[in-house]
Amino acid sequence: MKLTALGSMGAYPENNSGTSCYYVESDIKLFFDFGSNVLSKINKVTSVEDVDGIFITHFHSDHIADLLVLRYHKFYRDGGRTKVYMLNTDCLEKDLIANSPCFDVHFIKVGDVVEIGETKIEVVSAYHSIECVGYKIKDSNGRVLYYTGDTVKSVEIVDNAKNADVVLCDCFMASDVISKNAPHMSAKDAIEIANIVGCKILGTHVYPDCKAGVEKEIFPFEVIEELKSYEI
Repeated sequence: MKLTALGSMGAYPENNSGTSCYYVESDIKLFFDFGSNVLSKINKVTSVEDVDGIFITHFHSDHIADLLVLRYHKFYRDGGRTKVYMLNTDCLEKDLIANSPCFDVHFIKVGDVVEIGETKIEVVSAYHSIECVGYKIKDSNGRVLYYTGDTVKSVEIVDNAKNADVVLCDCFMASDVISKNAPHMSAKDAIEIANIVGCKILGTHVYPDCKAGVEKEIFPFEVIEELKSYEI
């Protein structure tokens, strides 16, 4: 299984970067979230027509922005329909996606397991300011990638990380600057999870102004680098 970030920043992108979008390739090709400034990079890893599915964690704009733009690409250039897996949250953004003829929408909930080819995607809990989920992706070789989505640290987050080879972990800010009420984890939270369960951490969803602080605190692990591929 191979992981590549097309966008990894939190809230808004910095310079030529993008917000949350993670391409996972095993026997199939999947995207997890589809944030801003990522559609222009998609041809670096695959083509829109070859995408087997897009899994959305929640409906904040930094996780779905280019999904709305993808509608136009599908309409004018592709003509096909892309499978989108997402929560059935009562909000305008959900309606815009669900009502588009360009998408084949499948509503998911915590506890669901979606099987596509030989890959299994388990929907797991996340705790954010709006309804949100994370995903555990297991390939045919038994390798597990856990994407936390946007969340605070919890017993469930630690439990979900226990059998993961790599945790793609919300590290919004360094611990000395993050608000106690922030609906995100800090880099310190990520390190604590790694120490408890012995997994590898790739930090993500980093607020642009905090990247240096997060990189320092998350060491010896790293913040995921956009367009760099990681073998899971």
